Amino acid sequence: MQGLGVDPGEELTGREHRLQIGVIVIGALSALFIVSYLVQGISEGSEYPFVVNSVAKDVLFVALAVIAVGDLRRNTWAVVLLIAAHVALIAGLVIEALFGDIHHISHTFAGPGLGAETTWIVWLAADILIVVVLSWLLRVGATRALETCANLGDAEFLTLIGAGRGARCWSTTTRSRRRRWPPTSTATSRASRRAESGGSAWRCSRSPSTRC
Repeated sequence: MQGLGVDPGEELTGREHRLQIGVIVIGALSALFIVSYLVQGISEGSEYPFVVNSVAKDVLFVALAVIAVGDLRRNTWAVVLLIAAHVALIAGLVIEALFGDIHHISHTFAGPGLGAETTWIVWLAADILIVVVLSWLLRVGATRALETCANLGDAEFLTLIGAGRGARCWSTTTRSRRRRWPPTSTATSRASRRAESGGSAWRCSRSPSTRC
């Protein structure tokens, strides 16, 4: 099912391609980390609590990346969760630096490495970079979508309806697209009817004289 504000078959914009590439890179790096953690736990002496928790974290990152890349416009929520997870990592690193001990990693990362302090710096810098880049790409895309009523997924479009900003998008984009691409599924029909009724309610609230 296509998003209510998205033309079927419409290609991704340049911003969306860049966002997709960024998510793919995060997913690929997470998959490599999964292998690395397992190798360290099996053959290099990393303790199992670190290995198991780290593997679970990166499996989740891979899953979110796959979901987002599968349908980037409809599943931007997965990108938001990736950003939130990396914000949590940043918070954890900062708290450990302020109140804990970042000078020893002997029971976690095993084998030749960068050293405890350097590992902390690289890890923090990488997480900050991920949060900044993904957040910027999402912000730019959301701003353009709101300005043009284009490339909005079902969730984003219905959220605009609930906020009283969806009537214009409905009248300028969705109705014309429905004439060219009629709903092909029961789910699409239900979403369209909900959006149309939401637009009608918005118009009634703005104009009491309108018959509703």
